[in-house]
Amino acid sequence: MKPTVKKAFFAFAVLIMSAGIYGGVIALANNYLRTHGMLTPTTKFIIGVALALGLILIYRWFSRQLDKISGQ
Repeated sequence: MKPTVKKAFFAFAVLIMSAGIYGGVIALANNYLRTHGMLTPTTKFIIGVALALGLILIYRWFSRQLDKISGQ
């Protein structure tokens, strides 16, 4: 494999792992709040916004990595 393909594959693997770990943390927080009766519409909205914002930031990092790789 070419070095650029290896770097792109590594960036994709980091994207999948980080999105999975972040999504898992959000799911655990949601489950904790639900089981303890603290999940209100406001906290549900905050969790949704945090999930969307985190995934957007992860995707932006991935896009920058691909731009760096393609620029080489």
